[in-house]
Amino acid sequence: MRDTFIRFLLRFAAFTLIIWLFSFAINFFSSTVIVNRWYTFILLFLFLAGVVSSYFVIGSINKKISGFANVYMIQNFVRLVLFTIVIFGYAYFNRGDAASFAITFFIYYFLLTAWEVVALRRIAN
Repeated sequence: MRDTFIRFLLRFAAFTLIIWLFSFAINFFSSTVIVNRWYTFILLFLFLAGVVSSYFVIGSINKKISGFANVYMIQNFVRLVLFTIVIFGYAYFNRGDAASFAITFFIYYFLLTAWEVVALRRIAN
C-alpha cells in the first residue's frame, strides 16, 4: 500500500502543479479571464484534502467491497461538507469576490476529482 500511495501522491502532485502552471499563465497573460487571486491556496487546499482522503481509500481497496464503499462514501461526504463550509465562509466574508472564488474552486475541484477517480480506478484494477 505504501508504494502505491507514494506513486499516487507523486502523480497527483505533478497534475496539481500542471494545473497551477496553467492558472498562472492564464492569470499572467490574459486580462479577460479572471482567476481568483487565491488560486494557489485553493489548489493547495484541494490537493491536501485529496491526499488525505485518498490515503484512506487506497488503504481500503484490498478490503471487501462493502468496506471500500463505506470508506469511499464517508470520505466524499466529509470532503463535500468541508468544501461547502469553505465556499460559504469565503462568500460570507468576501461578498464581492465570492463568485470568482466559487467558480475557481469548482473548476479545480472538478479537475482534481476526475483525476483522482481515474487514478483510484487504475489502482483498484
